[in-house]
This record gives sequence, structure tokens and C-alpha cells, in this order.
Amino acid sequence: MKSRSRFFLQTAAGLLALSLAACTAAPAASEEKPAEAAGTYAYHIGGYDWGGRVDEVTLTLDAPVDSVSKDTFQVKETVETDDEKTKENDLTVTEAYLTDDKGEKTDKASKYVTLKLKPELDRGNPLYFSGKTGYNTWADPYTLTFTVAEGQKLESEGNPLTSVTIDEKATGKTTAVDEYKEAEFKASDGITYDYGLYEPADKAKTLFVWLHGQGEGGYYTTKDATDLKVCELAGDASFFLGADFQEATGGANVLVPMCPTYWMDPDGTKEIGAECLDYGYRESAYTKSLVELIDKVKKETGSEKVVIAGYSNGGYMAMKKPVPMMPMSRLPRQ
Repeated sequence: MKSRSRFFLQTAAGLLALSLAACTAAPAASEEKPAEAAGTYAYHIGGYDWGGRVDEVTLTLDAPVDSVSKDTFQVKETVETDDEKTKENDLTVTEAYLTDDKGEKTDKASKYVTLKLKPELDRGNPLYFSGKTGYNTWADPYTLTFTVAEGQKLESEGNPLTSVTIDEKATGKTTAVDEYKEAEFKASDGITYDYGLYEPADKAKTLFVWLHGQGEGGYYTTKDATDLKVCELAGDASFFLGADFQEATGGANVLVPMCPTYWMDPDGTKEIGAECLDYGYRESAYTKSLVELIDKVKKETGSEKVVIAGYSNGGYMAMKKPVPMMPMSRLPRQ
């Protein structure tokens, strides 16, 4: 009897040990649940001396991530080039953090990731200058791809994310010139302008008119590829919204008109080419209509003083006066 009792006790003890081992092993197997995440992105275009650059991206994922750093993601752009091909560039992430659904930074796990990108001269540009038309346009395509960098780990609620897939096309974009209100004006001679207008919160008595260069016009010749934001970004009109300019001027209303072709066009039909500089010796087709637009905005904003400035073609136009066109044969020799 003693041997049977001893055998029974040893067997029971063995079964109990196996049972306890199974109980303690089960949680270890469930500690890591490999997961996948998918999402979309939107980007912001900042204003710089050399034009607009993508300087911030917001990722929206379908699973929360626990933390990120500037080394977590690699970002690459695919952008149209002027020869109708595309090229790829690596973009540099300078900062990364999680945000809540209102865009505020958070230390908690979140589905929203913000990446700050370094603005550089030779990349990050969603616009390109077309040699065929002579105008700036939206690059098509312009897409960003995101991959978890080699050696980096991304976790969701403590579980490793084995893959992160972001849609190729952006869901939207914001820009540094979004404060400009867009409107349209038709002059007495039938010429129509798209224009941007900024009015500071405190009433301003100065109207500042910023005239763009040759490549920032072209609304009617490339309407499917360009718009007023192209004009404002390529011409760095965002500068005039900033505190430095507004404080220096004591507050100013800012008008940015977009020329249907380009300011040195003598009759509104010329294409940009090697001979376009010769047109500078003639009257612009847009002088009279531009003066009408400026007068209209001056009255609407209650401005008492008008300051006109521009660069390249716009610098030429800033110096013009609304005088009758003189035949080429009567122009004085230079």
C-alpha cells in the first residue's frame, strides 16, 4: 500500500507541476502580438526664398503607435521633372512626435504622427518650372513614401509593428499662403485676374502690391496645371504675411495679382520665348487693367497709400505707367 500511495503522490505532483508550467508559460506567448498598420498622409508647403518646400507631414494611422523619433521613418519623394520623367530624392526628417486629433503634441500612444522635414534647395519642391510653357506648375506626380528605417522599431500598445503601409497619394495639403483670400476681378477691357488679398486684423492704411515674375503667371495658358497658390508660393508671397514685414510697415494690406500670361506681354497673346525680352520696350497689355484692380482694392480696404514692388517681369511692371501704346517705330533708341 505504501508503494502505491507513493506512486500516486508522485504522479499527482508531476501533473500539478506540468499544469503550473503551462499556466506560467501562457502569458509569455501572448506578450508580443505582431501587428500591421496602414494609413494616409497630408503635407504642408512652407514659403522660402527659393520658393515653396514641403516642410511638414502628418501621418494618420489605423493603429496607435507608442513613440517615434526623427530616425524612425525614411521619407522619399517622387517628383515630375521638366523632361516628363520622374526622379526620387531622400528627404531629411529633423523632428518627429505624436499628436492628438487636434494636432497638439502628446506623450500618449496616438494614431497621428508629425514629421518635420528639412527644407532644401534641390528637393522637397512640389512645383516645377516647365521649359515648354515658361511657367511654374504643380508637379504631377508628386508623392511621398514612408518606410520604417533599418534597425528602428515601431510598436503599437507594446506589440511590434511588422509593417507600416502608407497610401501613395496625399489626402491633402496646406500652405504658407493660405491666409490670402482668393478672388477674381474683370477689368473694363475684359482682362480677368485671379488675385490674393491679405488684410491684417488691425485696419491698415497701406496697400502693398507684389508683382510676380515671368514664371508665376500663365493662368489662361496652363489653367489645368497652375493656380494662384503656385504664383504665391513660387514668388514667396508668404513673407509679407509674417511679423517682420507687418511690423516694419506698421501693418499693410497685401495684394498679389496673377497675370494671365506675363507682364511684358504687349498684347496678351504672346508665348514666352527668346524674343520676349524685346517686348519690354513696348507697353504692357496689362497696365490699364492692373491699375483698375489696384484702385478697386485700395477703396475696398480703405488704404490711403499704395506701394508697388516686384521682381523680374514684376519689377518691369512696377515701373510702368498707364500711357497709350507707342508704335515700335516711334520708340526712342536705347
